[in-house]
Amino acid sequence: MLFVTGRERLSGEFVMKQFFETLRILRGFLAGLVIAAVMTGCVSRRDYSLGDRWVGRLDHSIDAPKSRTEPEAPPLPVPPLPAPYTPPAPVINVPGPLQTFASSPGSYYIRVEQDLTATAAVGADAMTEIRVIPLTHVGEATLHLYIPENAEFVRSEPPPTTITPRKVTWYWQHLHEGEIKTVKAWLRPTGGGELVSCVAVFGLPVYCAKAIVGKPELAIEKSGPPTATVGQQVTYNITVRNTGNLAANNVEVIDYVPPGFTHPTGKPELGFDAGTLQPGESKSGSVTLIAQQRGEFTNRATANSSNAGSVSAQAVTRITQAGIKVVKSGPPEQFLGKTATYQITVSNTGDTPLTGVIVTDQVPSNAALVNAGAAQISNNQATWTIGSLAAGQNQSFNIEMRGMAAGTTVNTVSARANEGVNDSSQAQTLWRGFAAVLIEMMDDPDPLLIGETTTYTLRVTNQGTAGDRNVRAVVNFPPQIQPVSAAGVTQGTVRGQQVFLSALPNLEAKQTATWTIQARAVSTGDARITADVTTELLKERPVTEVEATQVY
Repeated sequence: MLFVTGRERLSGEFVMKQFFETLRILRGFLAGLVIAAVMTGCVSRRDYSLGDRWVGRLDHSIDAPKSRTEPEAPPLPVPPLPAPYTPPAPVINVPGPLQTFASSPGSYYIRVEQDLTATAAVGADAMTEIRVIPLTHVGEATLHLYIPENAEFVRSEPPPTTITPRKVTWYWQHLHEGEIKTVKAWLRPTGGGELVSCVAVFGLPVYCAKAIVGKPELAIEKSGPPTATVGQQVTYNITVRNTGNLAANNVEVIDYVPPGFTHPTGKPELGFDAGTLQPGESKSGSVTLIAQQRGEFTNRATANSSNAGSVSAQAVTRITQAGIKVVKSGPPEQFLGKTATYQITVSNTGDTPLTGVIVTDQVPSNAALVNAGAAQISNNQATWTIGSLAAGQNQSFNIEMRGMAAGTTVNTVSARANEGVNDSSQAQTLWRGFAAVLIEMMDDPDPLLIGETTTYTLRVTNQGTAGDRNVRAVVNFPPQIQPVSAAGVTQGTVRGQQVFLSALPNLEAKQTATWTIQARAVSTGDARITADVTTELLKERPVTEVEATQVY
């Protein structure tokens, strides 16, 4: 309302402007009431909007008042205010369409929408669906549903945070923009009239600031060959990297020499200083070790730092070894003139295949090679060319030879492969000879006349392969023949009708011992002269040789 004093004269234009300004203020007040009603979710059939005719005619500016000396303008007619809106009488217990009420976003942080059926029945549950829509990031979000006097709260989805007789509340600590929260609540009317479902929503805008928190992160990689051989140099590569977003300080890498390996320096630990690693930066190093023994070994490296902790990595290497073994076996003793058979076995005792395997048997000079199967024979040497031999595989051969003289032969076989491995084996055989005595006795001349003399020759020959010892003989003459004298390799003694030949200490193989005995015929008849020969071989069982002489 415009108040003007009696002494002031205002122009008509000024009055009209003041009038419309008053209407504009009134319209803003009414609009605020409408927004407040909508934000609280009041369901009402009253139309709180102003007519379109007022919108286009509002003037949001006020001119300064004119000088008082100007003549007053005639007042303009004041348009009538719109007639108050009278809602129609509610219709009870008649199913109707769903009503939707929504608050205007304006400059608020949360928008709320509510759906409620247009009609409800006493004692029948009526469902209202409320949607809380944050327009920005808000915190401490609270939704209140006010229970009208003519209804009671039945249940909701989700369950409320708190329940009081006339208010049900849901609470969310944080709601992000666009994160819609939907609440379904069931009210049960207890009396007739309008069922007014009102909601209120509150929230605080959340303003966030962020800072990047730096953290160094170390990663280490270690690589090396999965396999190596004994004696081989094995190189391991180590890389330490900062995968974080802050520098890693005082980074040191230590490599621990595992069992089975050595380093030329003899140190059990090796490493390098990586210093400071910036984000994304890496440093690499390597260590070379020497494999010493077969087996599987783990080489571990650790990176330590002053602000990024420690990390470790490892590489596993299996150390293999090429190996070859040859074994020769045969009879420990054999007689001269007989054949001895030997077995040769070559084996791959390592972890890797062998190539170019060759086996060679060199027969000693005091023996003769008789047979070597498929081997190549050159002079007194046999050679087998095997080629490849897988790990754990073996192959066998036979070789036959004959000793040429009494004594021990040492036969050596060797095996080698392209992988630089070799081995050898020996077999010893004692070759024994066997004495074989041949006894011969003959007379010349024969027959005899009484009084004539003849010569008896006794020969003992060792036809065997070993010497004989203590060769002696006793020659027995019958009455018809009288021994006179004896001579030979040893002394002979005549005692009546017997001649004793002294012992010959040694009679080597293929040697002959000879004695001669002079005798005279003394009477006629068929005379039988016997020679009993004993040796170390014959022991106590002498061999008797008989010679017949006719005396006329």
